Amino acid sequence: MQLFSEYRQALMDAMYERIERMGMDGMCYYTNGNEMVYSNGPWLEVVAGESIITSETEREEAKQLYEAGIVISYDMAGTPRVVESWNMDFHEQALLNALEGKAFRELLLINDVLYDDTSEMAGDADEIIADVTVPVIKNKVFVFAIGNPEVIWQSGNDYYEKLPDILSSGYLIGVIVIAAVMVLAALILQNVKALGLRDSLLFKLPLEICIVIGGFLLIFWFDYLLSDMAIDTMTDIMPEALKVLGVGAGSLGTATNALLVLLWTVFALSVYWAVASALPYITHPIRTFLQRSIVVTMLRWLGSVCKKKAVSIKGWIKKQTKEISLGKKLEWALALAALANTIIFLGLYYSGSWWCGNFVRNSFMTGVLIPLAMMMYNLGIYLIARVMTDKVLKDYHRLYEKTKRVAGGNFEKAETESLGVYEELGKQLDTIEEGFKNAVAEEVKSKNMKTELITNVSHDLKTPLTAIITYIELLKKEENTDEEKREYLSVLEQKSHRLKVLIEDLFEVSKAESDNIVLNYANVDLVSLLKEVALENEMKISESTLDVRWDFETEKCVLLLDSARTYRIMDNLLQNALKYAMPGTRVYIALKEENGGVGVSFKNISATEMNFTPEEITERFVRGDLSRNSEGSGLGLAIAQSFTQLQGGKFRVETDGDLFKVHLWWPKDGIPQEET
Repeated sequence: MQLFSEYRQALMDAMYERIERMGMDGMCYYTNGNEMVYSNGPWLEVVAGESIITSETEREEAKQLYEAGIVISYDMAGTPRVVESWNMDFHEQALLNALEGKAFRELLLINDVLYDDTSEMAGDADEIIADVTVPVIKNKVFVFAIGNPEVIWQSGNDYYEKLPDILSSGYLIGVIVIAAVMVLAALILQNVKALGLRDSLLFKLPLEICIVIGGFLLIFWFDYLLSDMAIDTMTDIMPEALKVLGVGAGSLGTATNALLVLLWTVFALSVYWAVASALPYITHPIRTFLQRSIVVTMLRWLGSVCKKKAVSIKGWIKKQTKEISLGKKLEWALALAALANTIIFLGLYYSGSWWCGNFVRNSFMTGVLIPLAMMMYNLGIYLIARVMTDKVLKDYHRLYEKTKRVAGGNFEKAETESLGVYEELGKQLDTIEEGFKNAVAEEVKSKNMKTELITNVSHDLKTPLTAIITYIELLKKEENTDEEKREYLSVLEQKSHRLKVLIEDLFEVSKAESDNIVLNYANVDLVSLLKEVALENEMKISESTLDVRWDFETEKCVLLLDSARTYRIMDNLLQNALKYAMPGTRVYIALKEENGGVGVSFKNISATEMNFTPEEITERFVRGDLSRNSEGSGLGLAIAQSFTQLQGGKFRVETDGDLFKVHLWWPKDGIPQEET
């Protein structure tokens, strides 16, 4: 009875609410949630396949379908009356007064003129109400009823009022526990590599599919699990539904339990799948998103297709650009492009206007002026393109003339003029021109050197060879005395020795410049080596009027060098100083550590004017004495430079007036440890 009283009170509240809205023809309202809207006419409702009709003969039978109810009718004047009621506890006149008051109150609320007791506001409201047309409910029938549970089987909607109590019971805790267990199971099992669950296709579905499935499961379980399933479980709705599906009465309990187990299992597996599918997005969100998103995959595919098309279009444009003729054909191409552009513009404009309503034909502005403006615009673009093209053509012809001049071997630069868009190409052409000019100069220099080399070699070889032949002829004379023969033999020995040295020097230079020389590296003490050179040339030094000064910063300086070639370097430089230094001057030979290495320098004052450059004096067969009166091959400095550079050193010649200086330098890197 308590439940019935609550239903009845809810029915009364609903009745007031429905009539207060004043917009319905009629309805039937009862606690299982069904509503029907009626037209003016017979009272009719279809519930569970049965009909209730207002005929006198069937009225009593119809009431059997409802536990309680009330029928309210409004006549033509809009006056309500209670047509019929059963099992309802209410005062009829109070109900009618309340219905009339609620209808008027709703009218005030709709027109926003509900006011308090102040006279000023009431007066304002009265003015507004005077302009409001009062709608009257008339010729309407409202039916409200409570279904009979003995006739209409129990509905889940009857329990919605008690749903908070259901959710606060152990049912909700059970849902949370099952979900928590599945979350924990997913976190553990998905990380066990031996099971290989992470590689299963079920847990590697694309992101968009996961979102659709996950969203469906979320909506389904929240809507069903937390409401309908709880009510179906606690009522007879589920067994009744199974009975309708044909399940027998004896198996009804087992089938109901099996269905519940199946539903809870599906719920648990749904939670496990959702968590397992979401794990990679939590641990590696960006990588997983990029790998599993269908949208990203499609964008990548679209990007690759667009890239291929772009490359193809770029190649086509590049090919077409290369094949453009700079001249009359280009002018015709521009004109045709402008004409085609105008036709396309006009075609699109008129077709678009036609589809939008044929307004072009009815307007001078849209039909004539706008197309004319388009044509003028295209004409302007064409003229600008022509001006720019003419400038490009002029720049091209200037570049062509410059290229033609360089190709003809004329390296004299013409008056500087701008090449426009070809300016960078012109700069590169200037670089090529300078390179050609230097190459020609080097070639001329090389030819001159070859000629000079042949001349010098011929002269230096011819001199001792002529002397040898002459003295051999003298020795053949029988009237020569013994003293004359000894003198002739001495000269022959001297000239043959000079010829031998000259030939050896030629071989050394040839091998050094062709890198066809084998260096025998060993620990060489440069201080001891220089002292040895000084000792070997002591007689020549003493016979000259030169004052040779030796300056060694350290007593011992060991480097990894070829001893024989290094000795040859030092000997050649000392011989050069003794040969070309001004008599009575000093010669300075110094050794010191500098710039992370070891340097050796030779300085002397030249006896003759040095009218050569440091680069020229190191060439083969070049002497400081251009008259070639002094003895020598002219290969001394060339050999010294080649041997120094072959051993990883630097060779530099400097001149300052009459001061002649040669500087040698070897790095300390790779210098062996001093012997102890």
